[in-house]
Formats: sequence, C-alpha cells, structure tokens
Amino acid sequence: GHALVAYYLKDADPIHKITIIPRGQALGLTTFLPETDRLSMNKDALIARITVALGGRAAEELMLKDYSTGVEGDLKDSTNVAYQMICKFGMSEKLGALSIPQGDSGNYLAMDYNAEEPVSDEIQEIVDEEVRGLLTKCYQEAIKILSDNNSQLQSLADLLIEIETVSLEQLNDLFHPPSPEGSPE
Repeated sequence: GHALVAYYLKDADPIHKITIIPRGQALGLTTFLPETDRLSMNKDALIARITVALGGRAAEELMLKDYSTGVEGDLKDSTNVAYQMICKFGMSEKLGALSIPQGDSGNYLAMDYNAEEPVSDEIQEIVDEEVRGLLTKCYQEAIKILSDNNSQLQSLADLLIEIETVSLEQLNDLFHPPSPEGSPE
C-alpha cells in the first residue's frame, strides 16, 4: 500500500525499494530515496508523507477487509506529522499562524520546570478537529489511489511474494511494461 500510494503521489519521495523481509519491528518496508537533502518541507510534501504512511492500513482494508497491529507505527507517525502541521507549523486554515504547545517540553526528569502552558479547551477542540480532518482526508486519498489501481496492487503483492524485494526499476516495469519492439506506440 505504501509503495503504490507513493508511486502515484507527485509530492511523495521517490521509491527506492520495497521488501516483505521483516526488518526490526517492521514486517515489510518501503524505502525512499529523496532526490535532494531537505532542511524543510512544504505542506504538500507533509500531506504526501501522511498519505503514504496511511497506505498500509488502506491496503489492509481493501485487500483483507480487516486491520492488523502492523500499522501501529504508521498511525503514530502520521498522527504526529498531522499534529506538527497544525500545532507547530501553522498549517491550519482555522487556526492560522499560531504555535500551539502539545505535551511536555521533552524533559525526562520527573519535575518539568519548563513545561509549556496548556491551551484552552476550545483551541484544543479545534486542533483535534483539524488533525482528525487532515488524517481522514489523507486516508481517503490513499483508499482512492489503491482502489483506482487495484490490479496493480495485486500484481505488486504477487511479485513481492515471488521475489521478496522489488526495486523502483522492477516496479516501473510491472506497472508500465516495455512495449515489444516493432509494435506501434
């Protein structure tokens, strides 16, 4: 799911390879190879990052009609990026250019003397609505991409079962096979 969503999102980082060989806590992995080093990201790139992260859960819903615990890290990461967009980067239409403290200041000691002041219940409610709305929009986009390209999703899954690791070149060949020589284009 991650790979196919990233493949079709113009603002997603380019895919490097996809594997179903477990790595650490991941049961499989899509790795990306950004074309340049980035010191900052724009809103579209952050939205693409969330949408790609939610591609795994969307694929489970579409293909398995069920969910697994394997998406825990993706859900945590996408929710974190969404909160940062709304609370740190001022990327909320409703809240505008406002920095909103979320959680502690990162102090690992029991007494946190630099704790940030909490926000009002009204502002927190707007934050929660904005984050939920952003995550829902990104999830719906992942579902749409995977639904529109369901046969490619199945082909990729079959290829991964066969060879376990797929490069970007193999992915391009799978989705856009070269035309036989001599045939009209």
